[in-house]
Amino acid sequence: MVIDYIGDKIMHSLRSKINLKIFFDLLFGFISIIILLFYEVYYFKFFVDDAYISLHYAQNLANYSNIFFNKEGQPVEAYSNFLWILIASIFVKLNLDPMMSMKIFGIILSIGNLFLIYNLSKFFSKNKKRNIFPVFFTCIIPYYGIWAIAGLETQLYILNILIISSCIFSIFSKQKIRIKTTFLFLSIGLLGVCFTRIEGIFIYLICQIFLLFNLISHKSSFNRTFNINNKLIFNIFLFIID
Repeated sequence: MVIDYIGDKIMHSLRSKINLKIFFDLLFGFISIIILLFYEVYYFKFFVDDAYISLHYAQNLANYSNIFFNKEGQPVEAYSNFLWILIASIFVKLNLDPMMSMKIFGIILSIGNLFLIYNLSKFFSKNKKRNIFPVFFTCIIPYYGIWAIAGLETQLYILNILIISSCIFSIFSKQKIRIKTTFLFLSIGLLGVCFTRIEGIFIYLICQIFLLFNLISHKSSFNRTFNINNKLIFNIFLFIID
């Protein structure tokens, strides 16, 4: 009876701590999103001049099936954000206001990125109560919200970098992971970052060199879990897909 009583007390205490953690995360998460939305609504009229260039490319792509800036004469292809133009052209094709659509899409991405930031914070702190703080501190910075509604690909670029970071930290952590799923998302992130911004190619190369170096050095938990042949196959597959 005494053992059962003590066991019940311990389980109740654990459940209370878990419930308190969930409540704390939800509360701070809700406050963070409210702060972010306040900035985005307050500065909603803000639209960067450079975004009009992307819109012009998107309109030509949607209406004339080419990604030139000018319809006549020597074709001009001076864009550096192909994926963002492609997404904007879809809004044009659907007869939606591209400016408003890009703003709303940026807001959605800015909120979605917070979940990835929260997930990424788990790799940096053993204290689970602190995981929500990076989300909160991100949201109280006005510029995070401002650039979400500026019409540029900033939030899409952040999304791809967060996906890459989460996958790499998962691979080299001691946690059990689904290696095929992780590499699939890593490949999507690397591919996305290259097509979102031209300088994303440097991020791609740095990540590939880092992964290849660790494959050869045999020092990661990933290396301890899978044999070298499977790892080389996955890495070659990643190059081919991208």
